[in-house]
Amino acid sequence: MNIIKRIYLFFLFHQRNYRLLLKLTNFPESQKIENINPINLHYQGYASFFTKNYHHSQMCFELLMDKGKLTSKECNLLAYMYSRHNEKENAISTWCLALEKNKNNKIAKKSLDYVRAQGREVNLIEDEFFDSNIPKQPFLIPLTLIGKLILIFILLIFLSVGIYFGILKIREEIAKNRFRDRDEINKIHLPDYNPNLLEKAKDNELKYSYSEKEIKNKFQMIKRNILDDKVVAAQIEINQIRMSNASLAVKYKMDILETFIKEPDYAVFKNKISFKDFLSEQMLYQNVYILWKGRVVNLSKNKDRIIFDFIIGDEEKGIIEGIIPIVFKKAVIVNNNQKIGIFGKIKINEDDTYIDGKFVLY
Repeated sequence: MNIIKRIYLFFLFHQRNYRLLLKLTNFPESQKIENINPINLHYQGYASFFTKNYHHSQMCFELLMDKGKLTSKECNLLAYMYSRHNEKENAISTWCLALEKNKNNKIAKKSLDYVRAQGREVNLIEDEFFDSNIPKQPFLIPLTLIGKLILIFILLIFLSVGIYFGILKIREEIAKNRFRDRDEINKIHLPDYNPNLLEKAKDNELKYSYSEKEIKNKFQMIKRNILDDKVVAAQIEINQIRMSNASLAVKYKMDILETFIKEPDYAVFKNKISFKDFLSEQMLYQNVYILWKGRVVNLSKNKDRIIFDFIIGDEEKGIIEGIIPIVFKKAVIVNNNQKIGIFGKIKINEDDTYIDGKFVLY
C-alpha cells in the first residue's frame, strides 16, 4: 500500500468516516490470510466495531492475532466482544495478551482486576462494568475547520504580501513625485547676482521689508517647506514676500511656487492658525489651510454651492470670536445650528473674505 493511501486512510479514520474506510479497505473473506494486507484488517476491525458490526470486527482482529499483528488496543476490543458472548477464557487470555504487548494498558489491567475480584460469579454478558470499559473512538481531526483555517492563513499571507508590495509601490510613486517636484522646483531660482530682486531698499520700520540676502534665504526656505509638505509655513512665507518690498519678478515666482503646494490630508492635518491669528493680520493667511470648529447658521443651498455662516468661539464661556462665511462647491451634509469642524482654505478678495470648504468633520 502506497504512503499516500495510508495517509488518506489515517485521516478518514480520524474523521470517523467509517463507511468510506470500510469501502476502501474491503477484501474478500475467501482470500488467503497471508495475502490480506494487515492495514486493511486493522481499519476493517476498527470501523466494523464502531459501526457495531461485531461479527466482522471479531473476524478481522482474530485474523490479525493469527498473523501476530494484533495491537494492545485491539486486544481490548476483541476481549470486549468475547465478554459479550460470555467467552470468559478467551476474554481473559486476550486481556493478558494486551498486557504482554503493553504493560501500561489500563483497560486490560482494570478488566482483569475486576474479573479477579468477582471470581467465578462474574457474568460477562450482563455485567455493565464491561460496557463502561469500552475503548473510545479515535480522536477527531476537524479537517473542515483546519482547511478553513489554512485557507484563511493563505489568504492573509497573500493579503499581507499584497499590502506590503502595495505600500512599497505607493512609497515609490511618492518618491518619484517628490523627485519630479524637486526637479521642477529647482528650475525656479533667483540669480546669484541680480540687482532687480527688490522694488525698493529695505526699510527697518516696515514689518515685511527685506534685504536681497533675506529674500534669497526666504525663497529657499519656501522650496524646502513645500518639498517637506509644510504647506502652512510655505504659504505664509509666500504671502510675506507678496506683502514685502520684493520686485514684481520675485512675486511672480511666488505664484509659480504656490502651484506646488498640495492639499494636505484633512484626517492627519494639524491646525496651526487660530481664528484670532487670522483676525490680527488677514492678508498674511491668504490661501492658508485651516481646521476650525464652530456652529452652522444661515445655511443656504444652491445648485452649485452650499453657503453658511460659521460661528467660532467658546460656547461654554459664552465667547464668540467671530463669524466667517463658508463656501462649499460640492455636496456636503450640514444643518443649521449643527456643531462641526471645517477643513478648508482661507480666501480673501476685494469684495469678501470666506473659507473655501474642502471637508466637513462631524
